Amino acid sequence: MIQKVVNSLKLDRPLRYYAFLYLLVILLTYAGNFFFYQSVGVKEGVSIGNHIESINKYASLCTKLTKSSTNKCIKEVEEFAKNTLDYYGHKVLIDGKEITDSRRYPDQREPIMRSGHLSSLNKSIEITRNAVPNIWYSVWRSATFSASEIISKIQDGKSKEEIERFITRTVMWRSFPHLSFLFLVFFASGFMRRSIIAQKELINELEELEAIELEELENKFDKKSND
Repeated sequence: MIQKVVNSLKLDRPLRYYAFLYLLVILLTYAGNFFFYQSVGVKEGVSIGNHIESINKYASLCTKLTKSSTNKCIKEVEEFAKNTLDYYGHKVLIDGKEITDSRRYPDQREPIMRSGHLSSLNKSIEITRNAVPNIWYSVWRSATFSASEIISKIQDGKSKEEIERFITRTVMWRSFPHLSFLFLVFFASGFMRRSIIAQKELINELEELEAIELEELENKFDKKSND
C-alpha cells in the first residue's frame, strides 16, 4: 500500500518528496489551528453568557438600590456595559439599541453572538464578539511568521519597541506550532526517505533479476526450438 502511494506520487524524486512533506506540515498546522480556535469559540461563548449574567445582576441590584428607578438603571447598565473591556472587545445591543462596539476584529473574524433578557428592566440584550479567524488565513500567518503584518506596522510608522513586542508576544507564539510540526515531520522524514530509497533500489534490483531470468529462459527455449 505504502509502495503504491510512493510510486503514484513519485516520492523518490527529491522535489516531490519535500513538497509532499511540507503539504503534510500545512495540514497539521490547519488541524492544530482549527481545534485551537474551536476551543476559543467555546470559551468566548461561555464568557459572553457570563457577561450577560453579570449585567443582569447589576441591573437587578440597581433597581433594588434605586427603588425600581428604571430610567436611571438603564443608563447605569449602559455605562457598565461600555466600561467592561476584554481582549476581543464586544458589541452590545440593549433592546436593539447599540450601546458600545469595541470589537478588535469586527470584519476579519467570525462573530460569536449570545442573547439574553434583563428581567429587572424588561429589556433584551445581545452581545457579539469576533474571536475566530478564517482558519486558512491563520495557517498563512503561522507559516509566513506574520510577515505582512510586520511590514504593515513598519509602513504605519510603529515604534521599534512596539514591533518587537508584537513579534515576541504574538508572532512567535502564533508560529511555534508550525515550526514544531516542520521540525518533527522533516526529522522523521530522514528515516522515511532512506526507507523509500532502499525499497526503490530493492524493487529495481528484483526487476533486473527478473528480466535476466526471463531472458535466460527465452534463450533456453530458443535453443530447444532450434534443436
